[in-house]
Amino acid sequence: MANAEETGNLQIFQVSGSVAELYTTITNNTGALYSVDFSPANDKVAVGAGSGRLIIYSLPTGAQLHNVIAHGGEVLGVSWSSDGQFIATSGGDGLVKLWTSAGVFVRQFAGHTGYAYGVRFAPNGQRIVSCGMDDVLRVWNAGTGALERTITGHTSDVRAVDISPNGTYIVSAAVDQTVRIWELATGTQAMQLTALGSGFFFSVACSPTDNRIVAGALNNMVALWSVPLVGVPVVRIAPRMYLEGPYNNATGRMNATLLQGGLLPAMEPYTGLGYGHTGGGGGESTTAAVLGITGSNAMIDWVVVELRSAANPAVVVASRSALLRANGDVVAPVDGTSAVSFNVGPGNYVVSVRHRNHLGIMTASSVALSSSAATVDLSNGSVALAGGTDATKLVGTRRVLYAGDPTRDGVLRYTGANNDRDLVLARVGGVVPTVVTTGYFVEDLNLDGVVRYTGANNDRDIILTNIGGVIPTSTRVDFIP
Repeated sequence: MANAEETGNLQIFQVSGSVAELYTTITNNTGALYSVDFSPANDKVAVGAGSGRLIIYSLPTGAQLHNVIAHGGEVLGVSWSSDGQFIATSGGDGLVKLWTSAGVFVRQFAGHTGYAYGVRFAPNGQRIVSCGMDDVLRVWNAGTGALERTITGHTSDVRAVDISPNGTYIVSAAVDQTVRIWELATGTQAMQLTALGSGFFFSVACSPTDNRIVAGALNNMVALWSVPLVGVPVVRIAPRMYLEGPYNNATGRMNATLLQGGLLPAMEPYTGLGYGHTGGGGGESTTAAVLGITGSNAMIDWVVVELRSAANPAVVVASRSALLRANGDVVAPVDGTSAVSFNVGPGNYVVSVRHRNHLGIMTASSVALSSSAATVDLSNGSVALAGGTDATKLVGTRRVLYAGDPTRDGVLRYTGANNDRDLVLARVGGVVPTVVTTGYFVEDLNLDGVVRYTGANNDRDIILTNIGGVIPTSTRVDFIP
């Protein structure tokens, strides 16, 4: 969560459940800040300044990446495209502009009279919707710059705009004390919302996970409505999987050594490792209560669950970071018990799961998913995997993911270019192989919280064993495109 202040400060908060803690404050801005938006991967934040500048920062470091003069007046609105490649801005000069994520100007959209207060990309990235002081909303073609539609109905300044996650409706907030819902395709008003005693409305947002709309009003009021027509589609999946590294064949479950050692992070690690989440994933976090669970439900580590196109499994439709429990259940980090949910329509999806130092696995065919949680057990052979039995390792009666891929390139290598063994040696210092390093590291292949290059329980031997144990130039690959 971010707070852009007139003082020029940008505050970044880490949200866990209902608690928001200040993570960092970025102070090197030029003048008051009027707008802010996170990139889809949550690794950047764009802010609009009163000086007319668009400023882009890297997260979590807060390093300034780009700073460009965007408008001849205040930058009153910013919005990232869903693929993270573009940023739309609206300004006090009445213009709407399109930029690359590197701050390079692409085109402008002229039409508003007076301030252009708000701007929002449609989820598919094909349209941009803006609103302004001239009481109207305008729908633009993002690719050509053409004005497709002018939407009228408000009787005073339209201060804010959002688009429902399903991409079907526009939601606007105005000084005329109404929040209105419009069909994006036609501009037809579908609904008008009011709140007793609200006064002017200045901001509005659709929930990304359900059918709620929230708006900020003049009289220190926040209004919340539940509106079924803007609800987002959702499917739920409850995968089961086991990691070789922490798997204990004697107990039939995984050892929670990282959790017990206080090393398991509350924030998902994959964004920081360079994994590009899509479809609303990334930035997931959990709570102290979830990390306090013990026994067979104890949390082992973070994993990534992907839903892929049934027609082309190389295309990831949506991804989520989730938590893996000792009993093999993959659960939502918000409570440590719920199935993992995705904001996509019911249908057939190929399912894949990944881990930060194990080879990933993928179903051989699509799985039917709906709003009712589907249990998909990837550990007992009941669900066919791409690559068949070669995709996983049989330990006792359990099929587990192969450990040994700290490079996260889908290939286990013991020697040669991009090999995984050298990362283990480098983590312990690169000189004295008997040195050990404690912490949450990708080179800790057995997930015991200690990186060892040699000796008992070392991480190097896991790689050699999993490529066959005899010929060091052999490799093992995953079966994910």
